[in-house]
Amino acid sequence: MSGARPAGSLRGRMPRVAAFVDALRAAGWADDVDAALRNAKAGGTDFWASEGGIEFGARPAAAGASFSADRLLAVGGPSSCRGKD
Repeated sequence: MSGARPAGSLRGRMPRVAAFVDALRAAGWADDVDAALRNAKAGGTDFWASEGGIEFGARPAAAGASFSADRLLAVGGPSSCRGKD
């Protein structure tokens, strides 16, 4: 997806996202990036970006639970995150 595009195109309206995608492709991740972009275009959550009030892809659902690194590294490890029985 490199090359000049019209200013009205998604690439033209989201230049920082386009540059990020291009950098990932140049680093050897082209197949993975292309698959994620196809998924996003189809409404999936493999890729989501926002720039200048424009969104592409679907934002993943909020996590059901979250844990801090301190909590996960506490004595007892991840199992200590469970409630006391």
